[in-house]
Amino acid sequence: MEHDTFREWLDLEADGALGDAERAQLERHLVTCAGCRAERVELARLIGRLAASRVP
Repeated sequence: MEHDTFREWLDLEADGALGDAERAQLERHLVTCAGCRAERVELARLIGRLAASRVP
């Protein structure tokens, strides 16, 4: 599978739009890919910051 696919799936996961089968494949990929693990952490951090900065 192309590495770009996993990066797209990280975005979908962050949006809550990743299917179960894809999520399982992504989890297996993350075991061996430090770059994608770091990107996942960064996406979660950014989403947290955006959520915290929303104007009521």
